[in-house]
Amino acid sequence: MRTFLTQGDGIDALRTVDLPVPSAGPREVLVRMTAAALNFRDLLVVKGQGGWKPPEDRVPVSDGVGVVTA
Repeated sequence: MRTFLTQGDGIDALRTVDLPVPSAGPREVLVRMTAAALNFRDLLVVKGQGGWKPPEDRVPVSDGVGVVTA
């Protein structure tokens, strides 16, 4: 799957990567995203502001819709 990742180090540092499709674990579901919306929280995550500095790579999407596949 292709995704954008951030480490909270700014919009210019966003990178596109190809990752393997994850599998759902116990008490989890896997959702194939069909639409996503970015909002102000996502901007904070990308900039590492407001207490949103991620400890590792993050996908900056707060709102989305999709189909449960597993």
